Amino acid sequence: MKRRSVAVIVTLALLFQFSGCKVKKVHRLDPAQVQNPERERIVGVTTKNGEEVSFDPYGTVVKGGSIQALVKKQPYQISLDQVQRLWVQRQETSTIRTIGLVAAVVVGTIVVTAAIIVATKQSCPFIYSWDGAQYVFDAEPYGGAITRGLERDDYSELEHLRPENGFYRLKIGNEVPETQFTNLLELKVVDHNPATRVVSDEWGRLHTISALRAPLSAREKTGHDLLPWLQATDKLIWEPDAVPDSRGNTRQEVVLTFPKERGAKHAKLVANAATGLWGSCAVRLEHPGRALCLEALCGRTDGVGSPGNHAGRRPVHRRGPGSYP
Repeated sequence: MKRRSVAVIVTLALLFQFSGCKVKKVHRLDPAQVQNPERERIVGVTTKNGEEVSFDPYGTVVKGGSIQALVKKQPYQISLDQVQRLWVQRQETSTIRTIGLVAAVVVGTIVVTAAIIVATKQSCPFIYSWDGAQYVFDAEPYGGAITRGLERDDYSELEHLRPENGFYRLKIGNEVPETQFTNLLELKVVDHNPATRVVSDEWGRLHTISALRAPLSAREKTGHDLLPWLQATDKLIWEPDAVPDSRGNTRQEVVLTFPKERGAKHAKLVANAATGLWGSCAVRLEHPGRALCLEALCGRTDGVGSPGNHAGRRPVHRRGPGSYP
């Protein structure tokens, strides 16, 4: 089949509403961030050895520093000190102003573009896609723009968006204590070969990809094996502590090795990456008088804090290759 890739930009109507939207979100949190786990709905865990365990809907109990649950109807127990992430399900309602976008239907892959300038960040606009039955939290574009001069575009793939009666329906909400300025919102629809996938890079250029190859090896600069964390698009994330090395450098480096196809002269690297809560702190520290972010995100108010392993959102949206927070 001949490959086709046609980008279509659709901008039709912006509807201002004051109705909220109720959604269930699963937050993957460091146990230290969950003050009363026994009062939370824990639906699963990521263990410190990288194992992901999803619990049966009912029967989970947190008691005596351990979690007791059912996994496929079999008893399961794990100590909290062996847990890297708690999967906490919470039902949340947005009661603030929401923007609903309705766009005409064109079949294909959907990418939403948002040019965002934000004063602060705990997470930028939340985008909800209508999946045919309900609005689902689908994207969280973040351009890293804290001043007008840093304004940029961000591109997110909407995995749950489905047409209904000839329209795509989106809701965009400002749900955190910050001021957000969104000056452009576009829906891009791409007609492409079903055997390929379309992703965007940092500059909004669309790329078709196919026959993705997992890395043969992945190691950080100290030689530590990262392959269990980086070999697939899943719920496992590599989130290192920002600990300086002997030279005071906190920059992290990863060396990836891939199989080379015979005759291949070019390759495309596709990565799913996002900032974590420490990124929120780092941005707010650039603004005098915003030390309260450390109390909420880092547990400190003295302007000094360790990032630890604060969790970013699950990669509920995907960024194109080479995009940055």
